[in-house]
Amino acid sequence: MKHRLLILFIFISHFLNAQEYNTFGEEEYTKKEYVFVMRLMPDLSSNLYQLGIMKIDNDEKAEVIYLSADSWIRQLIGIESSKANPDAENFVIKHKIFDFSNQSVNNEEIEHYTIEKVKQLLDNLWRLKYSEYPWYNLEKKDEKGWALNPDPEITWMPSESQTNILRGYGVTEINEFFKDDDLFRLLRDIHDTEWQNRYIQSAGVYNTQP
Repeated sequence: MKHRLLILFIFISHFLNAQEYNTFGEEEYTKKEYVFVMRLMPDLSSNLYQLGIMKIDNDEKAEVIYLSADSWIRQLIGIESSKANPDAENFVIKHKIFDFSNQSVNNEEIEHYTIEKVKQLLDNLWRLKYSEYPWYNLEKKDEKGWALNPDPEITWMPSESQTNILRGYGVTEINEFFKDDDLFRLLRDIHDTEWQNRYIQSAGVYNTQP
């Protein structure tokens, strides 16, 4: 009898450890081993950001799988297999990065719309770190970023007060990875014009550009 109870206990323990804990009646999700990440560092494709998924681990050296922007977005919205999105959810909708409540379109149109909107969002990430677009680009040579360092010669680093705002999204320094829920919150906030103005004004300057 004791032997049977021991086997039953081991089986139940294994079953619980293999799944997320859910309250009764809630939908069950596959336990994630990776999360989506982004950091404000140039990549090998001349983007001013790096994208990937990071293994959830307590080790000091984190395992990061770097992804192209297209692959990262497809995994983010659940149309490409992903270790960070095993249930193929649309995290853009789930975390309300964009509001689709008033969109009277079908799922295929929402998918295309979402991909284009996230691409635009990523293309504006440089503004958090730079006061001027850092690469040679005739189309962007007159565009200004939101970062405003007290030293006008430093165009590649935000002010300390702006860095403090970014620290509210789970990083200590701006070259670290924004992760998971903190990343989704940042992506949701930065396309809000009121947030943009607060970020700019925190450096003591008001930006009149759209």
